[in-house]
Order: sequence, then structure tokens, then C-alpha cells
Amino acid sequence: MNRIVNSKTLLICAIGFLVAFPVLASEITGSLCTGVNCPVEGTVVAPPTASPAAGSYTSAQSVALDATGETSIRYTTDGSAPACPSTGTTYSSAISVGSSATIKAIACYANSASSTVASFAYTITTSAAAVTVSGGGGGGGGGSVYVAPTTPTTTPVATPANVSTSASVQSQLNTLLAQLKTLQSQAGGAQGPTTGGGASFARNMQVGSRGEDARQLQVFLNNNGFPVTASGAGSPGHETNLFGNATRAALVRYQASIGLPATGYLGPLTRAKIAENSAPTTPSSPAAAPRTAFNRPLGAGSKGTDITALQRILKNEGLLSVPATGYFGALTESAVKAFQEKYNIAKPGDSGYGFVGPKTRAKLNGLMQ
Repeated sequence: MNRIVNSKTLLICAIGFLVAFPVLASEITGSLCTGVNCPVEGTVVAPPTASPAAGSYTSAQSVALDATGETSIRYTTDGSAPACPSTGTTYSSAISVGSSATIKAIACYANSASSTVASFAYTITTSAAAVTVSGGGGGGGGGSVYVAPTTPTTTPVATPANVSTSASVQSQLNTLLAQLKTLQSQAGGAQGPTTGGGASFARNMQVGSRGEDARQLQVFLNNNGFPVTASGAGSPGHETNLFGNATRAALVRYQASIGLPATGYLGPLTRAKIAENSAPTTPSSPAAAPRTAFNRPLGAGSKGTDITALQRILKNEGLLSVPATGYFGALTESAVKAFQEKYNIAKPGDSGYGFVGPKTRAKLNGLMQ
């Protein structure tokens, strides 16, 4: 009888114990816990899960976090561990991951309970320089976190093998033009020497300009009685591709001889005059010169067809080396003086020396008969 009473007493005590201390599931392992220290009655405390799963990807990912029954989820992306209730960023929406990063997350529950920290490592193989991981803006942190980029990769940029700057292209073009003019000059050699060398310039130049056209300008000046220098760099046969002060001085003399402003700057007017005066021509004999009568006084500054005829005669006499321009300049005046001395018309100190007056005109007209 006593055994029956004792068995009933034990059963009643056991039932009372279970009623007083309900059985609850514990964290992660799913084992049961009893007593007042169990965190949340009827709730499984588990760490957050991530979707998509951690791993390697070739494009940016939008990572969603989830945990059953949690009151909030907190996460970090800087390698530090989040903690409840306020360490890390409060999760509220999917996290954008554009480059390699590790998300650490923890689930927070009522009664100050929390899960263990879950870690999700993502490797993103893209060329992005940096990535901004954006998420919810809860009280524990800002809405976006900067993630340092992984080792940057540099994609080589293919470059054509023969890329030339505009300056080098211009230089090559000028070289080709010079070669072409040389061939033209050689082709016309059977008919006699040319007087201008076929110089042509496609751009303006000044002190400091460089290129084949600068050298060709020196050749033109040297060949037409305006030597850049008597010897050394820039002298006949030693022209250079640098437009220096000596080249400028020679150009000033040439400009003065053809009636242009003597600035030493190779501009459109000077280039046009050089092209006009340097066209290949065949010297003619005195008998073949134009039958232009000299019937007016001619001196420095005079212009006209009779000046052109005068210059041709002076060239045929070997007294003028520059092309006939139709302008009576300093070089033409010097040639007239030499002409007057050659034919005993006038000498230094005489009135009319260097001026085409009656006696000089008579001699010129006589040479044309």
C-alpha cells in the first residue's frame, strides 16, 4: 500500500515540475531547455541565413538576410563582429555587394537574447574600383558602408604600333613635299637650272619653329641671296630644321626686298610671295626678254612690269640672284649700281647712282634690240 502511495506522489511531483518549468528549444542544437533562464518561450534562437549563399560571383550581388522570430538583425562589413542590441548596422533591406566583402550578422531576440554571429564571405571578380554596401538605416549605424576594394587589376590599353602626333605627321608631309620638289627639279634639269627651287610652305613660322619646312626656308633664303649665315649651322649646305634668330634676320632682308613688312615672321603674305617667286622657270637670253621699253625713271619703291623686265636683264647680266618680283628693292638697287659701273654709266658719288635715269634706260633699251 505504501508503495502505491509513493508512486502516485512521485508522478504528481513530476507533473508539477513540468508545469512549473516548461520545456523550451535551445539555440542552434535544437536541444530543450527548462527553467526561467530560457530566452524566449516557444522560439528557436538561430543565427541569420543569407541569400544568395556566400561564394564567388562575377557580378554584384544583392544579399538578403533572414532569421526566424528575431526582433532585429545587425550586421557589419568591415571585419568587426556585430552584437545586440546596438553594435553594427540594423538590417532593413537587401545589401548590395559590388566587390569582395565579408558580411557578419547576428539575430537579436526578446529578453536580450541573441544568436551566434554568422559570417558570409563573397568574392566578386569585377573591375570596379570600389563598392558601396548599402542597407537599412537603423539606430545602430548609417545606411551605407564603404568596402575597400580588393587588389586592383589594370587592363592594358592596346595602342597602335605607329601612332604619330600631328607635329610628326606635318614633318613627314613636309619631307615628302621636299622630295617631290627635288624630283621635279631633277626632271626639269634637262631644260636648264631653275631659279626658285620650288619652295612652298603650308604653315606660318617664327623663331622657335622646327621642322623640315624650317630647313627648306633656310635653303630658299640661302639660294636667293639672303644667306642665313656665312658658315656653320644654317649656312648653304648646312641648313637645319630650327627657325632661329639668324633665319629671322635673313627673312627680314628678303621681306624688305619684295616690299612686305620686314617682321621676320613667315605669314600668309610672305608664303604666297615665296610660292609665286620660286616657281621653276628657265632663264632666257637677252634676246628672248620681253620687249618692254624703259621710258620712265625707276628707283627704290617702284613697281610694275618694267621693273620685272629690268630685273630679268640684271639676272641675265649676272648681277641679280633673286627672282624677278616687279618690285624695286634694295637688292635691285645694288644690281643697278653694278650695271651702271659695268657699262661706265655712273659710279659711287655720281648723281643718279643706283637710279634708272636717261642714260641707264638708254643702255637697257639698247640691250633689248
